[in-house]
Amino acid sequence: MLRGRKKEKKLKSFFQNEMTEIPAVPAGPETAGFASLEKVNIISKDENSVSLEFSIPDTSPYFDGHFPEFPILPAVAQTELAVRYASRYLGTGIDVSEIRRIKFTNLIRPSTPLVLKLEKKEKIVSFRIFSPNGEIVYSIGTLEIREDSL
Repeated sequence: MLRGRKKEKKLKSFFQNEMTEIPAVPAGPETAGFASLEKVNIISKDENSVSLEFSIPDTSPYFDGHFPEFPILPAVAQTELAVRYASRYLGTGIDVSEIRRIKFTNLIRPSTPLVLKLEKKEKIVSFRIFSPNGEIVYSIGTLEIREDSL
């Protein structure tokens, strides 16, 4: 079993010839999926946290290719929502340096009512996506935002 630095080096070696640079993600709601969201309601907000209620329409590009007969919101789209809303409402920037913990527990279908709760502690953003009544948790995670983007 690989540990720490050995594991990181081993993983990097797999991709060494595949990628020399990771392209930057545009810094705003102009990305097609994010821009396609329906109205967002702010449930609560303070300096270090925000709770938002929204749904994602079936016409959103987030659902393209996942899957035509049974569309679901991909994990990467859920992570993007957390990062972009943290940037918008908590001023974190969108440059993630590390995903410390992430878990996807239930499928999100088009037009499902969602609540996204974000909490910021220094450069760490924790998120939780769940149903408005709190009975269904769709995903949880902890992201580290690159210091120079704060």
